[in-house]
This record gives sequence, C-alpha cells and structure tokens, in this order.
Amino acid sequence: MKKLVSIYIFFSILSSQDYSVRFDGVNDYAYVLDHPDLDLTSNYTLEAWIFPESFSWLSGIISKYHTNGSNGYTLRLNQDSPYTGLGFDELETNNSVLDVNQWYHIAAVKSSNGRRLYVNGLEVNLSGNPLNVNSNNDPIRIGSDFGGRFFQGRIDEVRIWNISRSEIEINTNMEGSLTGNEEGLIAYYNFNEGIDNTLNDLTGNEHTGVLVGNPLWTDGISVNGSLGDINYDETLNIYDAVQLVAIYLDNSLGNDQQLILCDTNQDDIIDIDDIVLLISWILGIDNSHLNGINNLSFFQESNSLIINPGENIAAIEIKFEEKVENNNNFNIPSGWIYKIKNDRLILFSIDGSSFPKDYKINLKGKTSIKSIKASDWSGNKQFKTKNSSNISQFKIYPNPFNSSFKVNINSLFNEVISLKIYDINGRFIKELYNGISKNEYNFDLNNYDISSGLYYVSLISSTKVLNKKVVYLK
Repeated sequence: MKKLVSIYIFFSILSSQDYSVRFDGVNDYAYVLDHPDLDLTSNYTLEAWIFPESFSWLSGIISKYHTNGSNGYTLRLNQDSPYTGLGFDELETNNSVLDVNQWYHIAAVKSSNGRRLYVNGLEVNLSGNPLNVNSNNDPIRIGSDFGGRFFQGRIDEVRIWNISRSEIEINTNMEGSLTGNEEGLIAYYNFNEGIDNTLNDLTGNEHTGVLVGNPLWTDGISVNGSLGDINYDETLNIYDAVQLVAIYLDNSLGNDQQLILCDTNQDDIIDIDDIVLLISWILGIDNSHLNGINNLSFFQESNSLIINPGENIAAIEIKFEEKVENNNNFNIPSGWIYKIKNDRLILFSIDGSSFPKDYKINLKGKTSIKSIKASDWSGNKQFKTKNSSNISQFKIYPNPFNSSFKVNINSLFNEVISLKIYDINGRFIKELYNGISKNEYNFDLNNYDISSGLYYVSLISSTKVLNKKVVYLK
C-alpha cells in the first residue's frame, strides 16, 4: 500500500506547471535597464537556479559588468577549462562544482567580510583577487556576460538583493517562491510568464526584463519537487539516478528537499533500494512478479573481485576496509555504471539488465572487502559481511579407507590451496599438497609411517579452512 501511495504522490506533483527560459549559448540573453537601485557596490546577494547544458568560457548568469569601462558585479562560469566551476566578481571556485543537465541553486553574497558563494545551499571555496565593484550605467544581463559570453541552458528564479543574506536565509527559501515583498529584495524574476519576451519584476520596483534573441520558454524548477526528481527538471531520467547515487555516497551533496526526494520507497532510509526503484520508474519495469534475492556469493582474488549475484540483481554496493582507487577501469558490465567515493563502490543497472554470473571486477591496488550489499529488481536486498569461499565442494572417499583415498574439490577458479592431515588430538602429521587447486587428488598413506585411527584432513584456502574426518584402517 505504501508503494501505491508514493506513486500517487509522484504523479500528482508532476502535474504542476512552472516555467524557465532556455538560452541557446549563441546570442540569447535577457537585460534589465540600469537603475540606481541596481548599482550595488557594498552589500548584495545574487541568486538563481541554473540548468547548464554545456560549458564555455565566462558564460554569464547575472552580470552588470564593464561594457562601459566600469566594473559591476558578475556571476558566471569560471575562466579555466573545462569551465565547470563558477566565478563571482572575479573570484573563482577551486574545483569544478557543476555537471550538465541538472538544476543547481547558486547564491553569491558580498558583505563587509568578503564574498561567499553557495551551491545548493552549501558554501564552496573561492580563490583569487576580488573585483573592486563600482556603479555604472550598464544594464543587468541574465544569461550573458560582457563581451557576448552566452550561457547555454535554463535559468529560473533570479533574485537580486541589496543585503548580504546568510546561509540560513538562503537555505530557508531557495526552493520556494517569494512574494516579492521580502526585505532587501530589489528585483525578482520567477520566469513563469511562459509567453512573449518580457520578464516581470515581482517586487513592484518595475525593473522589467526583456528577452533578446529567441530564447525558449520551457519547464522550470519545481518548487516542491517529486519523488526521484533529484535535479528538479520534472523528468525522471538517468541524471536523477546518478545524482541520487552521489547523494547516497555523500549526503552533504544534497539539500534537505533532495534528501526527501531520494527516498523513493518512502522507508525513511536512503540506500540502493531507492536507486533500483528509481531506475525501474525510469525504465517502466514491472517488478511485482519477482521473488527477491535467493543467492549472493563473491570471492576476492588478488586484484579482482568475482561476484555471483544470483538472479535479477539491479544494484550492488561494495564496502572496502580502506579507501579504494578510482582508476576508471573496474570492468563494469555493459548496461551498468558505477560511482565511487572513499571506501564505497556503487554499481547499478541503467538499462534493466541484471548483473551477470561469476563476473570479475578489476580492483587497483591492495584492497580487502568489508561487506557487499545487493538489491534486485523487486527491491529486496541481501547483506554479505565476509568473502565467500571459492571452494563449493570438498569430498573424501572412500571413507573409511585402508590404503589410499581421493580428495575431490569443486572451485569457481584456480587458487593456491594446502591439504594437511592431523591426528585426533590436532597434532600436525603431514602436508599432503600445496599448490594450485585442481579437481581431484590421490593420496596413499601406506607411504607414511601412520597407524590406523581417526584423522582430520584440512583444506586451507585464502578465505576459508575446511576440515573432514577420515578413518584409516591399515
């Protein structure tokens, strides 16, 4: 019943309408004519939701920069390739902070204490020498910077404040609409006109924006969001799945609203079951007929991990004892992708395929497995906390024996093993074999000075020790 309620909520939320403007990155932008209200030099905050589709040098988001030779404030992409960072008044992020085809809330704040930049409500580091901002006669440009540096993608919910907003204030209302009467808000564009080339200023200050070129009205950021719609584009696709995985690996990457939307199965826990359910929604997979996980085994061999997941496995989480290297060469099956962070590796299907049997994953460097968790297309999961043995069969016959006996071993692959014999009191007698495993061994105890009685034959592999009782009748 809970699943039905979740699906109902999901579709009902999607029915709401919101708009944004899509700029083509060639010649589209919007402008707002100069006004003394907009000549901000000391305390100000610039906010917008952006959905970048590609990245290019210094693409402008909000800019009142030196077209007439006087420096104004600017919020744009950075100047260092691959341009996936942000620049604020010529300060820049130290690392890339953006990906294509997902929504981000950007807030740039100038105060007496300096400049701060927030992405999805979280502060990011800035470096460089800040711009000395002056008043000028330039219009504000949205979707463009000085010199024809155009933004490609969608922009929504642009807000300009003559105050320095705090982190708490930014997080409080970044995901909701404003009334336009908020203190310090001097220009506000929610981009919900949906027609013509005018952007209405909802503050009542009449700082009307004009669209230039031929930008398109399209779907905007959803105020409330929907289950699984992690990037707020009102479409469930692989970008949502990838972002869900990223947030699962590091909750700090998601805001409070996104954490709610990540819990697709509404069990108050974000895990790989939520990933699988989201993928099934995206692909339209009916999982009602599946019975759940009936088997999961794995074995670590040197720099490889062999997994035998059973049937219908849709996602696998591997936890290591130490940080594992992201060498981009894990040998992931076709139709699957992975995300890795520190000591966790997440593998998940993106095309509905199940994980193949006895599949070998490459691991770079010396690593040891702490646990493995798998989820199948029915949303059932199974935990494994220890490596499974490569050895699936260990038989000794005949038993009892009077001279010689055979040892039969079934294994998934070759590994170094040892066969040893001990007496009833556990005293070591003889090592019968040490080397690469094979299916069958023959041993003749008449060759050894051993009396009749009860003995133990011990098989020792890299992951397990197995013991069998044998009776020797000389």
